[in-house]
Amino acid sequence: MHGDDMMKVRIRYFASLREKMQSEYGEYELGENPTVRDLQRKIEEQNPGIFGGSRVLISVNYRYAEPEDRINDDDEIAVMPMASGG
Repeated sequence: MHGDDMMKVRIRYFASLREKMQSEYGEYELGENPTVRDLQRKIEEQNPGIFGGSRVLISVNYRYAEPEDRINDDDEIAVMPMASGG
């Protein structure tokens, strides 16, 4: 894939993920027509063990996203650990 086919997305980390990343924001390059699953894989690929085996929630434009949901250039994306409770 050529550089022209790549899309750069900016994401915002919350809670323990922000602490692990030592940053509130991250940027990733994804291929054509990326999905939420593609983004999650890219985050894990560039930051091995970042999720520590825990599930995370990814929101796109303030709505919880499904793995197969598409990501667009101007989307606002947030990544947060899934809350645990009992």
